[in-house]
Amino acid sequence: MAIGDSGGHDDESESVVTSAQQLLDFDWKLRYVVCSATMATVNRPLLRLELAVSSAPVRVENVPYFRKESMEEKAQIAVAEYTKTELDNLISQMEAISQAMESMQPSF
Repeated sequence: MAIGDSGGHDDESESVVTSAQQLLDFDWKLRYVVCSATMATVNRPLLRLELAVSSAPVRVENVPYFRKESMEEKAQIAVAEYTKTELDNLISQMEAISQAMESMQPSF
């Protein structure tokens, strides 16, 4: 199934296959940088964020939540570090995305 194809139902099961990548797991760490190779003193906090994203379409029931050993086969790990200002900006953007998605959902 190519990216952009719609998911379908398998004859043997009712699980849905999606072609979009999915967030499988995440981990974060707060670090405090004292110095670097180019500066004698830095003294600033950094947030390290690791996202495990599916590398291929996965069946919903087969997503390996919190199992690192099986996740490595099915996930790509993206790592980013953010300063406080960058983190505040990221959170604001995610909140705006969440609000936009909520406004797109039909009311029943």
